[in-house]
Amino acid sequence: MSLKSAIGIRTSKYYALQIGRLKEWRIAVMDCWCFVYSWSCSKICSFTKNTKDSMNKFEIRKATLADKGRIWEIIQQAIALRKEQGSRQWQDGYPNEDVVQSDIDKGYAHVVEVAHRIVGYVAIIFDVEPAYDDIDGKWLSNGPYVGIHRLASAQDPHMKGVGTAIMRGVEEIAIDHSVYSIKVDTNFDNGGMLHVFEKLGYQYCGEVHFRGASRKAFEKLLK
Repeated sequence: MSLKSAIGIRTSKYYALQIGRLKEWRIAVMDCWCFVYSWSCSKICSFTKNTKDSMNKFEIRKATLADKGRIWEIIQQAIALRKEQGSRQWQDGYPNEDVVQSDIDKGYAHVVEVAHRIVGYVAIIFDVEPAYDDIDGKWLSNGPYVGIHRLASAQDPHMKGVGTAIMRGVEEIAIDHSVYSIKVDTNFDNGGMLHVFEKLGYQYCGEVHFRGASRKAFEKLLK
């Protein structure tokens, strides 16, 4: 074998090795967070979160009437948790079963599942939220936006990352609708959601008012 042929063989093996390593790296990254979007089917958004202890595949989809009982269970768990934490949020009869029914009827209701079990709920609203028109502060934008309400995660069992999973899914849904602003509000003492907003890059814009109470308002621009 000539020296030139030997060099060619060694060079080919080197590039094959590097390509193999690149593929392994890409697979590892995809295992960490992978989004798949399909508006034409019932599963709106699915992705995988790889943690130190487990790998959870979250799937976000529109809720149906068959999901109402489980959604109400989760909201009741969230109401009890907020009471246990000493918060007044959701302690005035809101939200209730009628609100859940209305969300489903209007197409707002969405659930997040793991292994076909519903572990979270959120209302995703593309309509105008009247309370957002009267903010004590200033929004980042004045165009179309997605509003998020009634976000709750199950406590049976409690699973880390559900709130973040929902918010990331909402971003994908908004972009698919060519809407690049998400507006959301929460109680001053809701540390869990405040942490999620900070982690995902939401900016504090001021205060809005619901049922006589002030709430912190945030917005994120997606482009």
